[in-house]
Amino acid sequence: MKFWGPQNAFLYETVDFLLKMRIPFHLISLSARCFSILALSTFVACSHPAPGGISVSGGAGGAVEPPITFEMADLEGDWYGQLVPNSVVFDVRNFYFRVVGGELIETADSLGNQWTSIDTSSLEFTVAGVLTANLASVLVTNNLAFTAQMDDSMTILTGEFSHLDAAATLVEGSFELKRSIGSGQFQTASLEGSWAGQGTNGQGKKRWIDMALDAAGAVLSGQMIRPFDSLVQHTYSAGTGNVFTLSNDSVGRLDNVQITADDGAILFFTYALIDEEGTLLGGPGFDTLMGSGVAVLSKTVAPSVE
Repeated sequence: MKFWGPQNAFLYETVDFLLKMRIPFHLISLSARCFSILALSTFVACSHPAPGGISVSGGAGGAVEPPITFEMADLEGDWYGQLVPNSVVFDVRNFYFRVVGGELIETADSLGNQWTSIDTSSLEFTVAGVLTANLASVLVTNNLAFTAQMDDSMTILTGEFSHLDAAATLVEGSFELKRSIGSGQFQTASLEGSWAGQGTNGQGKKRWIDMALDAAGAVLSGQMIRPFDSLVQHTYSAGTGNVFTLSNDSVGRLDNVQITADDGAILFFTYALIDEEGTLLGGPGFDTLMGSGVAVLSKTVAPSVE
């Protein structure tokens, strides 16, 4: 008698045992066939998952691609966007960071917080695309921590941040950062329009600032006003060489912008950051009368489109 299937050895032993026990042959044959059918059914069921099951085999139509594996090199370059606080009490700030060789070498926001390679920083990036970063200034308490998830296209980072400044003010919020294409990501023409906002010095004193800029970033007109009595302290006129110029158009950064008022007073931005849409401009600097501080301007009137 011959039996088929991968269980041949087991069946032979079973039949031999049953014959020795003088079991009728027709019952032995029936048992063997049932056992073979049961084994075959089990084999088929295991080889073919039930509907809705997930298969990672290479069979046609059943393959599932493995998840993307990220590496530190995927973070290389410039990333820009805005940090949006959870509380409306705090200002939205323009933001960027740069990664070179797996290290954070430059990070800044439009409120005057800046970290460079001399500051303490740590950067981790997992194979799942999770970024964890911590920065701390070496001179004063100015700590920024953020975590983010990179998308599968490797062009977007979405996450959360917390910032603790020297005044022990803790700001928490969220962000979405984009990978910069490099030079040309930001255009000088985005500066065109009417801007208004306020400058605040280290003592908390404020001044209202409004300026009109052309498509080249040149000042057309402007003034600085004392808010409590609306006294105009400075005026700015066209044709005086006052120009806002992008120094790093990969991230929307302007450095060493000096604006001279009609009375000779100086308004100076150590640096300023503009968003990609050209609606928010801000950074640290000083004014002849006010001293050091931060100015944040929003575009109030965009240029007309002909």
